Amino acid sequence: GHSFEHLHVWPRDRCEPGHRGFVPGPTDHSNEVGQAILEQAVDLQILPSTTRVNAVVKSNQLVLDVIVVEENQWWFGTHIASSRILRHPGGTFRLQLPEHAVSRAYMKMNEALAWSRLPIAEGDRIVEIGSAPGGACQALLERGLLVTGVDPSDMHEAVASHANFTHIKKRGADLKRKEYSDFKWLVVDTNVAPTHTLDTVDAIVNHDRTNIRGMLLTLKLPEWKLTDQVPEYLDRIRSWGYGDVRARQLANNRQEICVAVLRSKAKRRLAKSKRKQHAKSNQQTKTDKKPVEKPVESLGE
Repeated sequence: GHSFEHLHVWPRDRCEPGHRGFVPGPTDHSNEVGQAILEQAVDLQILPSTTRVNAVVKSNQLVLDVIVVEENQWWFGTHIASSRILRHPGGTFRLQLPEHAVSRAYMKMNEALAWSRLPIAEGDRIVEIGSAPGGACQALLERGLLVTGVDPSDMHEAVASHANFTHIKKRGADLKRKEYSDFKWLVVDTNVAPTHTLDTVDAIVNHDRTNIRGMLLTLKLPEWKLTDQVPEYLDRIRSWGYGDVRARQLANNRQEICVAVLRSKAKRRLAKSKRKQHAKSNQQTKTDKKPVEKPVESLGE
């Protein structure tokens, strides 16, 4: 049989995503390189003759990888397509930034949704902290969601004028926690250190009145050494009762990672039960604090 089932060829990122319109992933040149490699690989019976360069493969297929580092320097490797994103060449979805997009966050959000596959449905209520100018909100609105953006800065008119969009002109930390009670999903993308982002989210998801089912969090890494702290960040999120916590530096991420978070049905029922119990306890406490009438002592005749 053949050594491999597919061939993926893509160039090394030459700059940060978005710089002068740069989009990571295969290019016409890398496809040409791939075609030249494929012809040799077929002759050597390393790949089947039916192979197409940079095809999206099926789950668990074996892929021969080639990264075009320089014109005369190629790195060879292999991987098994063990997850959805690994079925795509270079771990990148074929996304482009359309002309109508408000900002690059539009493409970041679409990539995050494609990778995470969170069960966000049309008509769901979702809130984004750090929403201006509105690229991510725009992507969410196009999916039929009811979107609220929390940001002290102005939103782009294309987003602000949308019937399903609400703008709260405040910082996320300045909004009362109970104001988040109507939302099922939470998105956070703010230019602060990861601990500050997690402090804000912690206060929201652990409030008695909120019931956030899932989140997409962008954790900025102003220093690369903060990557050592990522396991601690994820453990902290799990401690809030979220069993499904995954992190990835997406193709369109810069010096940051995307964290997809989902609470299971069992965890949601438990959280709901705890909130009811807590509310009942608070009500009982209020009742207990009512003044107690002292019994009138009997006066002998």
